[in-house]
Amino acid sequence: MQIFNESYFLFIYDIMAKSKSKSKSKNKSKTLKNKNSLDTFVKLAKKYALSQSGSKKQIAERLSALRGAYLSKNEKQLILPYLSNNVNKRILIKQKTRKKLPK
Repeated sequence: MQIFNESYFLFIYDIMAKSKSKSKSKNKSKTLKNKNSLDTFVKLAKKYALSQSGSKKQIAERLSALRGAYLSKNEKQLILPYLSNNVNKRILIKQKTRKKLPK
């Protein structure tokens, strides 16, 4: 059996640490690309206690109509392209202050 010195183990540990950090950065970029996925809209619907069924457009319409005052700025930005009615868009943009969800 071959005996390895401490520097060899440090070398191997350094290589393993670098490979793990690279894989983590790849996973982050994948999640950023899928920001407008249906799964994101379903999570928003669950968060605001709405029905999760339907397309992205249907969920966006439901969110803006029923919970528009409670949405954060980022959530409004995510929903805005999927709204069909210009009136809904204007109302959603005009609501500057965010209300807290009732318990």
